[in-house]
Amino acid sequence: MYYFIVNKISGNGKGLKVWKKTEKLLQEKQINYQVRFTNRPKHAAEIAKELSSEKCYAVVAVGGDGTIHDVANGLINSNIPLGVIPAGSGNDFARALDIPKDYKKALKRILMGKQRKIDIGRIGNEYFITVMGIGFDGKVAEINNGSKYKNWLNVIRLGNLSYGLSFLHVLLKYRPVSIQLMVDGEKLVFCNVWLIAIANISNYAEVLKYVQMLVIMMDYLTFV
Repeated sequence: MYYFIVNKISGNGKGLKVWKKTEKLLQEKQINYQVRFTNRPKHAAEIAKELSSEKCYAVVAVGGDGTIHDVANGLINSNIPLGVIPAGSGNDFARALDIPKDYKKALKRILMGKQRKIDIGRIGNEYFITVMGIGFDGKVAEINNGSKYKNWLNVIRLGNLSYGLSFLHVLLKYRPVSIQLMVDGEKLVFCNVWLIAIANISNYAEVLKYVQMLVIMMDYLTFV
């Protein structure tokens, strides 16, 4: 049995489209599967945790990096492999692991059953498999995830704009801070820090796009 956790609104509605095509292919191949759909934040983690005690070949996340993050957290401490069919806007995790964007190729890779171990990071009681952001980008993510306009923009398939709105919201209020880090036993102190990214992969597309905007704006303000 394969279990699929689908975020229908990921990628501005791409999640549902990708799942419909994937389901048709599963039926053609006569693969035993079950599907669960998310309907609220962190729901994918709850579903994955429920499934972590089941006997199955894999739990497959159909969605973007946020969905994959939640499913991974739900599967922590289980022996069930995590499968991924990319259906988000950035798909940083999929690109880092060379998971095909095409749903047919991604599904074929899952059905082959060739497993790969990866590192994970932890902050508090939560794990991350892509990038953990502290400071400006973390605040942007917090504001964006709690905003009402994100859900509204997702409905009209303009979800990518929500991050830009949150970016501007935080930019008007955020102030750089001093940060202490302990790296390999060495204490490091940095002043006037905008953000710190602790990366488990080489891709950080969505945030870097807005960080570049921030740098350009700062340069402009400096010269003005």
